Amino acid sequence: MTLKQKLIEWESRIEAWKQSGQSVSQWCQEHDLKSHQMYYWMKELGLKSLVRMKKYRSYKGKVGNIAPNILDRNFNAEKPNQNG
Repeated sequence: MTLKQKLIEWESRIEAWKQSGQSVSQWCQEHDLKSHQMYYWMKELGLKSLVRMKKYRSYKGKVGNIAPNILDRNFNAEKPNQNG
């Protein structure tokens, strides 16, 4: 297969991926391709992915248990920096 034929083939694959609305990795997995191949050919053709990577978020929700108030301490304060 010549380079020109490969370019035409990958242009059609990339166009099909764009029409699908899926991420590159999802589309490649369905079509038995490696995502790095897709990125390589997109770079060769001067194209960029329109799907952005998700932003890292470290919040994991409520983690751990709150200890019971066995000593019956008063943790409420009427003013800031006031001992209970």
